[in-house]
Amino acid sequence: MEFLIGRLLEDAAINLGLRDVVEEVLDGLGLSFTALTEDEPDAALGNGGLGRLAACYMESMATLACPAVGYGLRYEHGLFRQSFDHGRQIETPEDWLATEDPWNFTRPESSYGVGFGGSVEDVEGGPVWRPRARVRATAHDTPVVGYGGEMGEHPAAVGGDAHRGPVRPGAVQRR
Repeated sequence: MEFLIGRLLEDAAINLGLRDVVEEVLDGLGLSFTALTEDEPDAALGNGGLGRLAACYMESMATLACPAVGYGLRYEHGLFRQSFDHGRQIETPEDWLATEDPWNFTRPESSYGVGFGGSVEDVEGGPVWRPRARVRATAHDTPVVGYGGEMGEHPAAVGGDAHRGPVRPGAVQRR
């Protein structure tokens, strides 16, 4: 499941009823709330309405104080950034995890090995699965603040910590 939660700072300030207060305080410090919110990386982890709808459900359940947990995959890269060079479209990785995410809480105590592919062998009269590849999946939680400051449960995005190397710029173009 993907959750298009977007940028969370302004959303949390609005839901807590503190947006105007935060903007006023920042203005007094010579800072722009708008510039600050636009500086927050957007976890662009999908491109469909279903991901946005799933995030809306989580926020609605938090608002209503309904216990809920949303599980999904924590992608290392989001949607590709697109630019143009002499009329040619160029895609580069969208590294939404390049900076520390203050909304994310990693839970290393909830870390498990996950196998992929492989084969099943008969060992001592019973089947034994021998995965071809293994990754370590670790839980990462992002709390959701509902409207009015209700603190519901959190979408838990499980991420694989196995790193298979960087996304190569231009790899998408070579289809």
